[in-house]
Amino acid sequence: MAHVFCLDAATDHFTNYVHEFRQTLVFSGFASNWPQHSLQYLVSGSVVQPDINTALTNNSVDYISAAGHGQNETFTGFQESPIWAASQDLSLLAGTIVHLLSCQAGDGLAQAMIRGGVLAFWGYTGKFKFSYEASRSRDFSADPFARVFLEMDCIIDQGILRGDDGDQIFDSVTQYFNQTLDQLEEFDQVLLYNNYDNLIGPMMGYGSIAAKLG
Repeated sequence: MAHVFCLDAATDHFTNYVHEFRQTLVFSGFASNWPQHSLQYLVSGSVVQPDINTALTNNSVDYISAAGHGQNETFTGFQESPIWAASQDLSLLAGTIVHLLSCQAGDGLAQAMIRGGVLAFWGYTGKFKFSYEASRSRDFSADPFARVFLEMDCIIDQGILRGDDGDQIFDSVTQYFNQTLDQLEEFDQVLLYNNYDNLIGPMMGYGSIAAKLG
């Protein structure tokens, strides 16, 4: 059994889209799909420090899946408040697998997390982008344009929760990418390719390929 810690900033248009798709494709069915794991889920105003460090201190966490905004050396939560930075002591994350759905944090911050003892890191070195329906004001998870991009990222969560290793997860993402790319218009092809090309994980030296949930 693994303890999963999920963080969704859900603070603006981008992160609200991300939150609703992560709910639909991964976490709303958590109890039935992965009954062997436990879940702690912080959303919106709860995704702030020092609350997150307190939760990590008081719980034995195995997997952290977080969505928010990021830059080269930082990841932010609610209203872009700082959550983790490469300059900080990140030892509270030691022994976990970390997946950050954000722009750019899969670079300096990822390296710092690995140095701090994270077993495996998944994230993006560049900007994570997706198309969406301009007219949609609610029920973001029904948007077929955005789904293409966010489903590819959710495959990482699904694979980790299944107990797949780094190679198996990256193979699943690559298979989805190859099957989906030719179905898109040229503009969306470029966006999806950039997300895929910016994806990093243990297969690229960010932790152990063998790291997985028991």
